[in-house]
Amino acid sequence: VVPGKGNMILVMPQDIRVVPGLNPRIRNQRYLDHLARIKRSIIQHGFYQDKPLAGYAGMDGSKPVIFITEGATRLAAAIAAIEEGAPLEYLPLVLKPEGTSMEDLTVAMMRSNEGLDFTPLERAVLCARLRKFGWTFDRIATELDVDASYVHHLLTLAAAPPGIRQMVEKEETTAGTAIEAVRQHGENAEQVLKAALQNSPKKKVTRSMLDGRKKILTKQAPVLYETLEMVSKHEAFQQLPEELRAQIAKLIEQVNVATPSASTAPDDTQAADNLEQAAAA
Repeated sequence: VVPGKGNMILVMPQDIRVVPGLNPRIRNQRYLDHLARIKRSIIQHGFYQDKPLAGYAGMDGSKPVIFITEGATRLAAAIAAIEEGAPLEYLPLVLKPEGTSMEDLTVAMMRSNEGLDFTPLERAVLCARLRKFGWTFDRIATELDVDASYVHHLLTLAAAPPGIRQMVEKEETTAGTAIEAVRQHGENAEQVLKAALQNSPKKKVTRSMLDGRKKILTKQAPVLYETLEMVSKHEAFQQLPEELRAQIAKLIEQVNVATPSASTAPDDTQAADNLEQAAAA
């Protein structure tokens, strides 16, 4: 370690350690592309001294080291640049004040993300960590500058089964689709998502693929409507239980009300929506 300007020090890369599990970054292609861009910048322009790493002093066995808390991607890019011949002997680093807690480190990480915004899943990890520290939804929302409802969605994602989170990590579905699947299908969400993935020609699940039931209703709406009318006009209709007859009549009436002319067949999508709404009534 070499003293630098102010509270900054200069540290050899081999004396820096990454705190396991602290950084929520997902090492997908998006991250690797970002890492490569930083590496190229370091090779061409060096490591910017006005963008130091941050960390705290500690011991790795008997060896004094610095555990990095901010700048893990820049550190990885610097090491990769050195391996390609970049003449970097020391990296600038600012030591965290004594008494800095994991809560403080998490908040600092949320505020500094090295030019690449955290993905919803990465933010979800940080939000879940803050909840464990006792933060309220409103406090987290204020820190992220988002609505509290968005924080609820992120925490839904954080609490999703590992299989669902892995699908988001692999970009087999989006965070929004995963959250919607959990909301719609609960404990069956993972099964629904994986089934949709198998049937997806692009090997990615979108929201429109979640509700197969609605697709079937949309396609079969005219047949369903005609079948209900046939049942209502059949001579055995009066023998059905009164509650069932009333429900069938209600479904037909709601479709007819939404149809401009009684002689005109209902629009497929509208009929399906009406049938669903009536069934839920």
